[in-house]
Amino acid sequence: MEKLAITATLATPFVTGGGYMTFDAVMNTYSLICANSITCCDEGDRSQIENLVTPIYFIGTRRASGFGEVSSWEIEEGVSDGLTGSDNKPLRPIPEAAFTGDKTSLCADAGWKPAYWHPANRSICYVPELLL
Repeated sequence: MEKLAITATLATPFVTGGGYMTFDAVMNTYSLICANSITCCDEGDRSQIENLVTPIYFIGTRRASGFGEVSSWEIEEGVSDGLTGSDNKPLRPIPEAAFTGDKTSLCADAGWKPAYWHPANRSICYVPELLL
């Protein structure tokens, strides 16, 4: 298992939930995020991850409308495990018992695994601080 940085270079803007955009004279709640690329961190076997992401041509919402088209994938050696950042703060909710990072980080009741809404998958977690 190696730490990897997986980057999708985008040909069209990425769309996600929230905000308002008009499609075909119908008001929908979507936000348009203009980004050249999206990067995530993971641990795994490079060849298996490459086989998994290579056939993905679109990401995000409104893919059928042409948004979120992926022009290329790049898999590089990474430095993050996807759980904590370089400052040792959480990048996602991590249960108290499993967290090995900066214990001064913010704690909250949060869903930490799918289905995030289900009470069995919620606990007191170290969570990322939101930038407002």
